[in-house]
Amino acid sequence: MKCADADLLAALMSLIDASPSPAHLVRNVVKRLEASGFQPLTEELPFELEPGQRRYVVRDGSALCAFRIGNAPLEEAGLRIAGAHTDSPALKLKPRPELETREVRSLGVEVYGGPILATWLDRPLRLAGQVAVLEGEMVRRRLVELPFHMTVPSLALHLNREVNEKGLILNPQTMLPVLLADGREKIPSLEALLGDLLSCAPECIVGHDLIFGDATPASLCGLGGEFLSAPRLDDQAMCCAAIEALCGLEESLDTTAVTILFDHEEIGSRSNRGAAGAFLGTMLRRMTASLGKDEEAHLRTLAGSTLLSLDAAHALHPNHASLHDPTTPPLLNRGAVLKVNADLHYGTEALTGGQVRACCRRLGLPLQTYVHRADLRCGSTIGPIVASELGIHCADVGPAILAMHAVRELMGVADLCSLTTLTSAFFTAAEFAPDRASARQG
Repeated sequence: MKCADADLLAALMSLIDASPSPAHLVRNVVKRLEASGFQPLTEELPFELEPGQRRYVVRDGSALCAFRIGNAPLEEAGLRIAGAHTDSPALKLKPRPELETREVRSLGVEVYGGPILATWLDRPLRLAGQVAVLEGEMVRRRLVELPFHMTVPSLALHLNREVNEKGLILNPQTMLPVLLADGREKIPSLEALLGDLLSCAPECIVGHDLIFGDATPASLCGLGGEFLSAPRLDDQAMCCAAIEALCGLEESLDTTAVTILFDHEEIGSRSNRGAAGAFLGTMLRRMTASLGKDEEAHLRTLAGSTLLSLDAAHALHPNHASLHDPTTPPLLNRGAVLKVNADLHYGTEALTGGQVRACCRRLGLPLQTYVHRADLRCGSTIGPIVASELGIHCADVGPAILAMHAVRELMGVADLCSLTTLTSAFFTAAEFAPDRASARQG
């Protein structure tokens, strides 16, 4: 795959602007897949697969598994799996969110994941996600985005004189309700607003998973436009890289390439569509069974498979350089970052890290390394979860970004191309092929 920086960057910016929620992201990914010849599968129906096919499965609207079946037997070639997640830290609407204080109407929220809360203040916010709608006797999911913006205003300096010295501490219960209306007139209920958008009666709205996000479009900044400022770069940029790499593969492949986009990574991955659930394992088992493989062949397939876990890395912050390990400070626009942690909060080990380095060296791709300071607690990714659940090899890779978990994050535009090129190469590169001779030697 040849990476065109401008086209790829435009694709990512359009994807982010059109994807205010995980479900919207998956909908837009499906459009990209179908434009590249991928066809849907339904989990409730039998899988009928054969080499050369391009197929995808959507689970509950917000997670997706797409794959291209190669010509080589799975038990000989293994699987190349690129993984990312569709969710980002956010403010999630409560089930009964309406609040009225001094004639002002607000909406109560819960904190989803670990956002930097102060960054959510004083900006236009969009509300979007999935709504459960009663249609006859069935309850179905519908996508929705409210057609107006809201905001959470901060407290004026004159009422909080020490805010710049002591910092801003926000109580999410009392300080983060989102301003909806001034209350001078009677306003419709949330169910009525949603019903109008979905052309149904308010009483047919029986549930919702709605989140707030930054309404300002993605934009370039820096002297030469070398930085991308956007919401949800973690992890929509990685979803974009994984899908573009999969769609850009050559027509005929020996290896079987899989892209898995999980939901709920930011809250621990423990759901039916999270990395700690059975989604990926079920898809792989059904794939091997549909191709006529028995249990022995399935286990041999997993033994020769590798996951490339795609998630953001912490770029060296120029104003807080002392918080980074001095030996491995990733920089923006210097290439993808291989993430390593002694406690395996990242899934990279000596073998898989060596495979990534060798692949990048052969292709002339820049590669950086990240290790967290030993005196700070490290985050984690889907990598170790999937590796332990399935017993497969794993490497953790991602672009360096600044302001991780802020409402807007910052990455280098060149790093998107580097990561996509690496992911595309991973699907076919000899460096990641199962080493059967070494396995026989122990």
